[in-house]
Amino acid sequence: MRRTIIMVSALLLFVGALAAQEQPMAVLEYFDDPSEIEVIDSQGFQVEGVYFGMEIAEGETITTYNSSAELRLSPNGTIIKLAPDTTFTVEQIQKSEDQENRFALVAGKLRAVAAKIPRTRYTITTPTAVCGVRGTDFGILVVPGQEETLFVREGLVAFSRGTEEVMVGAGQMIDALADVFQPVAIPPETLQELYEDLEFQVLDPQEVPGQVEEPLGTTEAPAAETPTPQPEPAPSQEESAFMAWLREALGLELGSVTINGQTYSKAVLQPTFAVGKFRASLYLPIIYTRDLFDPSDWYRPKGNDEWSFGTDYDWGDDPVGGVSDFFRDLALKIRYIEYGELRDPFFFKVGNIRGVTTGHGTIMRNYANDTDFPSVRRVGLNMGIDGEKGGMELVVNDLAEPEIMGTRLYTRPLAPSSRLAFGLTALADIDPAGDIPEDSPNPFDALARQADPVFLNLGLDLDIPLYEGEQLSFILFADLAGMLPYLRHAAEDPWVGSVDSGFQWDALLYVDESERKAELRNYGVSTGLFGTIVVVDYRLEYRFFQGTFRPGFYGPDYDRMRGQYASALMAYLTDKDDPVFHTTTMGIYGEAGFDILDRLSFQAGYFWPWDLTSSGEITFSDNDYLTMRLTAEKGFIPAGRLKDVSASFLYQRSFFIPTILGRDGFENASLFDANTVFQGEIVWGVAPTLDIVMLVTTNVIYNDDGTIAYDEDGSPKWAPSVTIESRVHF
Repeated sequence: MRRTIIMVSALLLFVGALAAQEQPMAVLEYFDDPSEIEVIDSQGFQVEGVYFGMEIAEGETITTYNSSAELRLSPNGTIIKLAPDTTFTVEQIQKSEDQENRFALVAGKLRAVAAKIPRTRYTITTPTAVCGVRGTDFGILVVPGQEETLFVREGLVAFSRGTEEVMVGAGQMIDALADVFQPVAIPPETLQELYEDLEFQVLDPQEVPGQVEEPLGTTEAPAAETPTPQPEPAPSQEESAFMAWLREALGLELGSVTINGQTYSKAVLQPTFAVGKFRASLYLPIIYTRDLFDPSDWYRPKGNDEWSFGTDYDWGDDPVGGVSDFFRDLALKIRYIEYGELRDPFFFKVGNIRGVTTGHGTIMRNYANDTDFPSVRRVGLNMGIDGEKGGMELVVNDLAEPEIMGTRLYTRPLAPSSRLAFGLTALADIDPAGDIPEDSPNPFDALARQADPVFLNLGLDLDIPLYEGEQLSFILFADLAGMLPYLRHAAEDPWVGSVDSGFQWDALLYVDESERKAELRNYGVSTGLFGTIVVVDYRLEYRFFQGTFRPGFYGPDYDRMRGQYASALMAYLTDKDDPVFHTTTMGIYGEAGFDILDRLSFQAGYFWPWDLTSSGEITFSDNDYLTMRLTAEKGFIPAGRLKDVSASFLYQRSFFIPTILGRDGFENASLFDANTVFQGEIVWGVAPTLDIVMLVTTNVIYNDDGTIAYDEDGSPKWAPSVTIESRVHF
């Protein structure tokens, strides 16, 4: 009993000692004139009475009018100087290792001398940028809508704007509102001017843990023989800048990945480079089952040893094969090479391409060549030129083995007075049956492999801008598109019939010579309106298509479904009079999306279709489509460790409502199958140089020869791919 009382007493004393410790807080240590200082609490009410030693609590905002102010973080030791006409908010005071000291500068000017204490972090946000600080002497000037300038006297500050982040060192400055987001050197006299009204009157920078104050000089003109004091760069600046470059340029992924239902380990180096609008990233993977250092144990996409660079060929007997393999393996090391953005006068991207839409998307919408990455890797091309009088778009799914390719040409005949545009699109898949396995039991699959079809998609489009402004735009559009199949070989199957070689003209335009009439078949029409309303991008369209035509034919899941489309084409060509191919589908597609402060973006769209049969009956169609995309950048969730978490989710699904309701033919369907494209990623920045990442995707299963594996119902087999990895930034 006595021992218990002693233990309880010791515990109470320990708890009491902890409670007696000084709680972290921000303290107002000095001001020039209390009548020129205003403090607003987190509820929006003014705090009565301003005095020396006053605590500025979390969520409170201090505004200086014709007065300066000085704050100190206690017991941390960091000091902050607020110039006159400054609005500054204390958002969070770090009380544990999983938190940070976080502030916001709405307007005005400040200087901060941050204490160099292990596991202590500081963040200061401006209206459009974020400063990440550790043990640094720096200042920020914010003139709303005109200037958001960071200037650094000592140390290194991470400064980010949207998805861009740069390191700003001693003697450098950067403006977040400038067109070019890069730091520049500060002339000594400019740095002197910036610090003129930021000298501390009461607090001493030399008392800040880890800081040694260097003279800034005074506002008085120095004597002629006295040189103007210049801030010295931190001794480790050159090394810090180099390490910052390494952290930006190199990335290492260590973890596991599921491919075709099998779990592999992986080590992937991804160097990234950026110069102006030019950006590039390599993908240097070793994906293995047991032994990282045994090449025979490494994963080989489509059976290809991507690290052989042609050495597995006999160059004497097969030089073409060796050269081809060399360049194919070399191309696979490219994650992307890109210049510019989609709406720039010129842009291109080589490597992983996604979200590719030509024109208004009636033929190609949100196409991606990396849906099953990394089990299938391709080096695609997306390029565009946009001039005043017209332009062009070009897309190729894989430069090493090009199969899906095409272009859109458009003209603006009334430019510059009007942006009215006419466009012509031609896209083709030259090997849609290539993914069908030879042993498929489906007779239409066998017929497709024999006939070896080519899909040739043709389209016309029209753009009619009604009004285009920064906050409001309305653009009318109309599209007409169809597909003209071409068969390389005649083919026959005793069970389903035969097809002739050549262009299948009657699949697009059927001419009845006896009746002297022509009929357009297997085509689609869409018309609607798209644009922007303040922060919301919108799209609303009416779709009408007939027969085998599918709007957005080359969509995000096209690479998975192309074999089924080739088989369906054979079914149509062998029995064109089947009523199922004479159904007309129409419907409404709506889409909207928005961004919040470049931190959160959301987009969703849905196509609601109904069918008009050849007998005139109207029924709800199963062929609907849902798309949703959500992206949250780091810092969107400001609380604790969650501020270092970013996430993105993409869900695209055909036959969504039929699957939900279990309609005929969809009793065993799942919301996650071959008709679904799902990509989810959660990134947790546990340290400045380390992220823990979880990725979940739905991937189609491929056979050893690279063809898609199908189940007994003729649908592509699929499996979830779960990846847990560490991303190391050197």
